[in-house]
Amino acid sequence: PRMTAKMRKVSFSIFKPKNKEEQLQLVPSPSLPSTKRENERRTSFRKSLMHPIQRLSGFNKTSNTNNRVDQPWGIPEEFWEMMMWLELNGHNKEEGIFRKTGNAERMNELKSHLGNKINYDDYDPHVVAGVLKSILREMRNPLLTYEIYDWCLAIQDLGSDVELRLVYIKKILKICTEANRIIVEDLFGFLSRTCKHADLNKMTAGNLAIVFTPCLIRSRDPSTSVAQMLEEAPIMTDIIQTMIERYDEIFGNSLERKQSISASSWKSTSCLI
Repeated sequence: PRMTAKMRKVSFSIFKPKNKEEQLQLVPSPSLPSTKRENERRTSFRKSLMHPIQRLSGFNKTSNTNNRVDQPWGIPEEFWEMMMWLELNGHNKEEGIFRKTGNAERMNELKSHLGNKINYDDYDPHVVAGVLKSILREMRNPLLTYEIYDWCLAIQDLGSDVELRLVYIKKILKICTEANRIIVEDLFGFLSRTCKHADLNKMTAGNLAIVFTPCLIRSRDPSTSVAQMLEEAPIMTDIIQTMIERYDEIFGNSLERKQSISASSWKSTSCLI
C-alpha cells in the first residue's frame, strides 16, 4: 500500500537528524577515505558482480552465456562496457547524448547480441546510449528499488534545506541492496562526468535527470493514476538531479572512485572498480 502524507511524515522522523551534531554523527565525512579493509571488501564484491572483460579490439570479449542477463541484480556486464566505450571515445560529449533516440532496428540488433562479442564501434553512439537506458528501464525491480519510492516522496517535507536533503538521500540509498548501491555509484559517477561536458552535449544535470528518472525509479502500485504520476515525477527528477550534481558529496571520495577514466587506466584494468 502507498504511504499517505501522514505516514510519510511519521516515517521521515525516523531518519531526520534532530540537529547539526546528529547530522555529523549519522553521516561520515566524504573527505575521509575508506579503510584499506573496506576498499578490499568493496573491490572483491564488485568483481563478484562482473565477469572479466577483454578490453582489446573494440571491447570484444570472450562469450560467456552461462551467467548472463538474468543475474540477480538484472544488469548484464555490457552495461559497464557501454559506459566505458561512450566515455573513452568521447561519445558522452555528443550533442543530445541520452536524449536523442537511436535507430530502433539497430538498438534491437545490439540488444540481441548481449552475451556475445560486440564491437561497439559498429554502432552509432546514440544507439549504444539508448540500449544502456533500455537495460535500466527493463529491470524487473528498478535500480532505485520499489522499496524506496515512498521514502523518496518524503523528501518534499524537507523544504529547501540542501544539506539536510543530502543527508536524507544518503539514508535512502542505504535501504537499497549493496549490489544496487554499487551499480548506482558507477552510473551516477558516469552521469556526473557527462554533465561536465554540457557546453558540448547540451546535457546538463537537469536534462540527464529528466531522461533517466523514468528508467531508475517508479512506483510498484499499479493503481497509481496518471495525475498522481505527473505530480510525483518532479520530486523524483529533483532527487536524480541532486545525485548527479552532488555526486562527490553523496558517494564520497573512496580510492576506487578517485581513479579517473582514461584509456591508460582501463588498459590495465580487467573490470570496472
